[in-house]
Amino acid sequence: MPRPGERPAKKVRRIVRIVKIKKKGKAPVKLPSDLKAAKAPTTPPTKPQKGQQQQKQKQQNQQQQKQQQQAKPKPKPKPAAKQAKQQQAKPQTPQAPPQPKGNNDLVVFETSMGTFKAKLYADKMPITVGNFICLANKGFYNGLHFHRVISGFMLQFGCPKSRNPKSPAAGTGGPPPGSMFTTTTGKKMERDRGGNIKDEFTHKISNEPGTLSMANTGARNSGGSQFFVNTVHNKFLDWFDRSTESRHPVFGKVCEGMNVVRAIEKTRTKNDCPVNPVKMIKVTII
Repeated sequence: MPRPGERPAKKVRRIVRIVKIKKKGKAPVKLPSDLKAAKAPTTPPTKPQKGQQQQKQKQQNQQQQKQQQQAKPKPKPKPAAKQAKQQQAKPQTPQAPPQPKGNNDLVVFETSMGTFKAKLYADKMPITVGNFICLANKGFYNGLHFHRVISGFMLQFGCPKSRNPKSPAAGTGGPPPGSMFTTTTGKKMERDRGGNIKDEFTHKISNEPGTLSMANTGARNSGGSQFFVNTVHNKFLDWFDRSTESRHPVFGKVCEGMNVVRAIEKTRTKNDCPVNPVKMIKVTII
């Protein structure tokens, strides 16, 4: 007869036996942490014979393979409408302004005194022409004025501060600092902190009558948006001419409407500025 608080002797022996089996490794005990709802077995499972064990192992392997195949997700074909919607939702990278397709592109200058056209040397001056085309395509030149006209010399244009034809700051402006443009060869370039581009002293093209030439301050790499149209042969402005320090690269030439250029050249001026403002209505690359 057990005393109060003691368990029957028979149950004690059963618990001891289970513990011993666990220690021998014959029948591992499944504890609640391993199997939540299962109870620990009171007796070890019988060891199957060799043939039965192989057959059972084979069945288990087949069952596992079947479960894996069922669990493997199969790719579902996307509906055509859904694919189209996803393609439309993809972010598009910003594109640079249209650049020249041929070797020499034409530009049309519509002014308040008439229209003239010029051929751009896109194949010979890719940096200078690319810079000019980028500005023209953005409408940079539209609405500006010729701020400096000297008969028997040239017509100067392209300063953003010349939008007011009487502004004393006309001739001192340029493109936005650090802005980007694309050359005619497709290379992306950045203007410096003054809005200027690199000097392109590559081809020996002289400043003949009707040519478009880059204006600059005389310092290295100081050209931006301003240029001039030569009305006479200004050989001393050539970058390869050593008679003066002036170095102005040519990037195009008037091919139609030289009479309009001559008319602007003859307009009355005061301090080299036209008394009657000559406005650039629109610059178009064709």
